[in-house]
Amino acid sequence: MLNTTLSRIEIPLPALSAPLPSTGGSFRLVGVRIDANGKTGAQTATASLSSSANNFILTTSSVTVINGIGPGIASFAIGARSGQTNQGAATIFTNRTVPDTQGSMIITEGFASAFRSATQSSNGSSGVSNSTRIRITFNNVPTGVTLALGANTPSTMTATITNPNITATANTTTVEFNITSLSTTETLEIDITNVTVSSTAAVTTPGAITATATLFPIGLGLNNDNPASLGLPTAADGYPVFAQSDVGPVTVVNIVAANTTMLMPYALVLSPYDTGLAIANTTADPFGTSGGGATAAAGTITLNFFPTSSAGGAGTPFSLTTSSSIRPGAGLSSDGTLAAGAVWTVLLSQALTAAGQSGNFVGYVFVQANFLNGHGVGTISDFRTYSLATNVLVLPPPPTIGRSSVNVEALHF
Repeated sequence: MLNTTLSRIEIPLPALSAPLPSTGGSFRLVGVRIDANGKTGAQTATASLSSSANNFILTTSSVTVINGIGPGIASFAIGARSGQTNQGAATIFTNRTVPDTQGSMIITEGFASAFRSATQSSNGSSGVSNSTRIRITFNNVPTGVTLALGANTPSTMTATITNPNITATANTTTVEFNITSLSTTETLEIDITNVTVSSTAAVTTPGAITATATLFPIGLGLNNDNPASLGLPTAADGYPVFAQSDVGPVTVVNIVAANTTMLMPYALVLSPYDTGLAIANTTADPFGTSGGGATAAAGTITLNFFPTSSAGGAGTPFSLTTSSSIRPGAGLSSDGTLAAGAVWTVLLSQALTAAGQSGNFVGYVFVQANFLNGHGVGTISDFRTYSLATNVLVLPPPPTIGRSSVNVEALHF
């Protein structure tokens, strides 16, 4: 068998003498690779006999060898297979605690036979390292962070993860398929089963770990450099080989500021009424770190005011952040932080003055405390005969559960 020119194969056939056998004959050509990069649609092969063919008859001159060419990976996203729990993205706080150690992502097959085992790619031969492989690259993994991975496969599939522990220096892994279905479009789920963070991990700045996926190995597939073997398959990578085509990126871990976001839906400064606000830093607790207690930490507090205009509609928002020179009310340390175990109490009228505002206020206030486990209580009062509690609700971290997402906003007292 000779590859005389690119995309052409010559097969010398033995001569047949008359009379021709009545049963005819056939042969199979297997293991042929084509360069599919940039090609679309069905691919055909055309057969012809040379003019010196001796008693051979060609009845079919064209045959479809590939029904269609499409992406091997249809999509890569955060999610879970049908019937499994969507773990979303994992979360790391900038104080090196990990409130959510699990995540899940799904890779959907581009077409029913895109993912193949080594046996399925080798025409029944075993022991050939040429199964479909997927390389997953994790980007921006901080030093000191380790992600443990696991494969969650449907009943029609088994797969092996070559590197189940992702770090800053080992941030890629490949998935190799051992068993797949060639008749159904399958979905592979890759789970983050655990996240560990060292005591010196570089996670003190908010950010995200993302991932991209591509079919693997990546290479030319055909040798176009050596004239002696021009157009022949490269032996090193086996087959098939792929052009790099990353799908993603997908955010798999959120690194979130260690703070608490709270909302006071109604606040009032309108004589004779004022609103009292108390914020507690409960990172000091009786449970201890071994008993599930919080990590003690102090932090400043920002109040974001959203007033209602006296003429109707929304007014102009403004804010106040505590500091060494801005410490209205009582309970803040000299640097403007609220220590673990302390409570800050302030009248809204005092906070307005500290923010350089005058006059009345009717509206709502977001409270952002730069520590975890912040809790608050508010009271509207005329300080004589009337008091009304105003809720201070705790929101999940908006970077992990967006307030404009399809998820119902979760609020807690």
